Amino acid sequence: MITVSNSDEKKGKKIYPAYGNAKWYKDFLELLERRQVDSVNKNFLKPYKIASGNESKFIRGLKFLKLIDEKGNATDELNKLSLRGEEKAKNLEKIVRIAYSDIFSKIDVEKAILDDIINSFISGYEVSPNVAKEATKIFLFLTSESGINLSGQLKENIPTDRKVGVKKPRSQRKKIERKKTEGVVDMKIEGMHQILWGDDIQIYLKEGDISVAEKAKDLIDIYIKDVRSLEKK
Repeated sequence: MITVSNSDEKKGKKIYPAYGNAKWYKDFLELLERRQVDSVNKNFLKPYKIASGNESKFIRGLKFLKLIDEKGNATDELNKLSLRGEEKAKNLEKIVRIAYSDIFSKIDVEKAILDDIINSFISGYEVSPNVAKEATKIFLFLTSESGINLSGQLKENIPTDRKVGVKKPRSQRKKIERKKTEGVVDMKIEGMHQILWGDDIQIYLKEGDISVAEKAKDLIDIYIKDVRSLEKK
């Protein structure tokens, strides 16, 4: 079993790797590009609908990655992820290699198969197969985002769809119809509600899901606040 240094070891706490839904981490990384994050707690996450109903699990994952401390305050590592491009990828790679150092020390991810990673979580952290599978998805997502080279089989299992889950069969993918109207692409997407306003606004929201609309409103409010702050400078 992987042991923990610092206060967790003294308290005899069992450490869990980051597990759950990889979409939580995708959404959080995108949020860091839009605003500064000084601390993370349940109240902070709720307006952004990140890990809804599973905030505690996600927060434990951020602690495992050393992005926040035990009190939820942002670490230097988290602040470095607000950058973009190659610099962000380099910083994320360093974070990933340190957090998953036990796995990298035992497995060559450029040659590994999926079961190698899953078994490492089961034996190294003494977690159930289901937790190990969730942890593996997040591991693959983060390594992919950081640019770490992976074997062909691991690449095939990187979460790829909108929800950062398993790639959907071609037969289940949404049908898209496009037609150009006065320079605007009118894109009909099955299951999505389209909002058009002249040539300037095109918004697509999941039909019948008010939480998605609320999140969109929050994001637009943040955009307005950022633009106004720039205008004042």
